[in-house]
Amino acid sequence: MIEYEISKKTCNTHQMVCEIATAVKARSILEIGVASGGLSKNLMSLPEVEFYVGLDPFRDPADAIKYNQVANVQHAISTFKTPNLCHRLLIQGTIHLLRAAHFDFIYIDGDHSIGGIYTDFNFVKRDMSCRLLGGHDFKNGTGVKPFISETVQGDDLVVIVDHSSNHWLDVSGLDDESKTRLHEVLTALSGEDHV
Repeated sequence: MIEYEISKKTCNTHQMVCEIATAVKARSILEIGVASGGLSKNLMSLPEVEFYVGLDPFRDPADAIKYNQVANVQHAISTFKTPNLCHRLLIQGTIHLLRAAHFDFIYIDGDHSIGGIYTDFNFVKRDMSCRLLGGHDFKNGTGVKPFISETVQGDDLVVIVDHSSNHWLDVSGLDDESKTRLHEVLTALSGEDHV
């Protein structure tokens, strides 16, 4: 496991995730767990992003409607440079549309229970392909840390601690050049050298 600590003075969480997407030259992004759409707007604004899908796999349609009404992601989608390449899937019944899809970057911030991360992670690994897989809340008290620590081994696991939360990355799908760029970006954001 490689760990980076990012200072609040360096950037906020959304900026950091965007820096990661830029470092690996992500042109297609899937975000699982959009909620109110704060990160979505930032990811969609990146010049290299050509295709974005936000997925909120709500089991209860009433929850989907509630989030959709408060989400500022609807405005972001309408102003996205190519709106027909940006999709937001709100309920479990639409998840089949993603089977066999390829994304450069998939970011999971959904259900943080061990069952939730197991479902999201294995759906991605079983039914899709991606170069970089990552997520939010790699910390004690959620199911994310024990599941990811057991599933992603050695230097393929990168943990990023920022001022408000922890993130994880599975870099096993990246080529060496992309890993180097990612390391350089995270080193610059942390202000430290990591070997």
